[in-house]
Amino acid sequence: MTNKITDDKFSPLTLEDKALFDEIVTNCDLYDELIASEMMFQSLFCWGACENPVKCVLDEGFVLFYEQELRDQNMFFVPFVKKREYFAPVMQMVFDYYKSKNLPVNIKITGEFIPLVKPLLGDEYQIFIPFIKPAVVWAEIGSDT
Repeated sequence: MTNKITDDKFSPLTLEDKALFDEIVTNCDLYDELIASEMMFQSLFCWGACENPVKCVLDEGFVLFYEQELRDQNMFFVPFVKKREYFAPVMQMVFDYYKSKNLPVNIKITGEFIPLVKPLLGDEYQIFIPFIKPAVVWAEIGSDT
């Protein structure tokens, strides 16, 4: 398994990534009920024209980061993992990465992922629903600065 997320593991999201995305989404039961268009490859790729997505490919799957969304703070989607049991460790890697950079974290999640994310969040984390996208939930994690 991957130990941690590092800057050298980042690369732009490309059309070639669709095969890995499709493999993960079709083979992992976490994504069986996935209906949010924000979590479909076509949407992720198209929005990339203005949001500069970069991916971090791990042994367990990949994490997609956006640089220019949610009030100009870095933001990432829930990890796309190959197995359900990889979800929590990969989320922890993301939290650790942001903490090492002393950056605030914003997670874009849909409702079905709240039960998986909520137990991982400490007291400094909060989940809130924005008024313009009620189907999408954001978890905002503040830094110590």
